[in-house]
Amino acid sequence: MWNGQLSLYIVEATFAEIGTYECHVAQTGTNNSKAAILKTKPINTLNLTMEPMKVFAAPGEIAILPCEVPNKESIGAVMWTRSVLNLEKELFYQSNASDPSTQPPHYANRVRLMYTDMQKGKLTLFLYGTTFDDDGTYECHVTQVGTNNSKAAILKTTPIKSIKLTIVPVPEGFEIDQRLEACDPATFFQPLVFAMGATVVIIGILKYCVCWHKAAPCIAKLLIKE
Repeated sequence: MWNGQLSLYIVEATFAEIGTYECHVAQTGTNNSKAAILKTKPINTLNLTMEPMKVFAAPGEIAILPCEVPNKESIGAVMWTRSVLNLEKELFYQSNASDPSTQPPHYANRVRLMYTDMQKGKLTLFLYGTTFDDDGTYECHVTQVGTNNSKAAILKTTPIKSIKLTIVPVPEGFEIDQRLEACDPATFFQPLVFAMGATVVIIGILKYCVCWHKAAPCIAKLLIKE
């Protein structure tokens, strides 16, 4: 602190950290108690906001909505919701004490967690067979073991992750498989390796022909002498 560097770092921030932050300072020789320093005028005030993470997917693809519990505490229940017209609609719910609940008809058999063991803190959700109706903001809510894990209670918690999912149209005649193949490095390097191999072969043939042309007269003379 003696260098005057008082910047604060919030590691793995979540939406629970959104708010107004103030930096208070007490000088040497003054009352440095917490009560006294809180009465001082802040030297800096900041408003912390967070934008939803943006995820894009094409129709028919699998949308991956990442979510991870920062402190890796024991998870009692997880719920994914989708905000539609300021209403929270249940998308997926799972508790350690029960099997995953039934999803709304639109999401039935289309969603699952990446991992079955919630205790690892990995709560990433897979959304299969995306359509344009899946556009929207998705939130990941979590409760800890020993707390109220009811759906009503978990909806009141602050989401630890907010994701804006956008379904983008695929150009006509441009299939998903073609897009994925275009991202495969092997698709680019295979023709390059073939061309390099063919070049080496051609150079070898040319060298052989040149050497044979130079050696042919000598071989002919030896055959005549014999």
